[in-house]
Formats: sequence, structure tokens, C-alpha cells
Amino acid sequence: MLGDSGLNAKKILENLSWDLVNMITGYLLTVIGLICFFEGLPYFASPENLKKLMEQLIRTPSRVLRLLGGALMILGLLLVYWGRHYAG
Repeated sequence: MLGDSGLNAKKILENLSWDLVNMITGYLLTVIGLICFFEGLPYFASPENLKKLMEQLIRTPSRVLRLLGGALMILGLLLVYWGRHYAG
């Protein structure tokens, strides 16, 4: 009798772990899909303006681009933290 309950507990843990994997995979695919959508939006909506922006980026010093990239990465991590900690 005791052996059966141990098997049931093991089965429950296996199901929970697969549910967790499926949930994480779903979140990951959702995030990647949103990134692709928002990255592709300027190319679709206004390719001419995007080309002008790219020309301006080429003339921008690397130091400025690096600072902007770092600031955006920090902002992104803060938004993820706040979203998960306070809203999720």
C-alpha cells in the first residue's frame, strides 16, 4: 500500500515538472514572437524612414550607440523585473 502512494507521488511530480516546462516554453515562445513582431514592424510600416535612420546610425559615434544600447538593456531588465515582481 505504501509503495503505491510513492509511485503516485512520483507521477504527480513528473506531471508538475512537465507542466512547468510547457509553461516556460510557452512564455519563451511568446516573448520571442513579440520580439520578432516589434523588430519587423518598422521594416513593414515605413521602410524609407528606416533607411534614413540607418544612415544616421552609421554617422553616430560608437560610444553613443554603446551607451544607448546599455541604457536600453537596463531599462528592459527593469521592466521585466517590475512586471514579474509587481504585476505577475
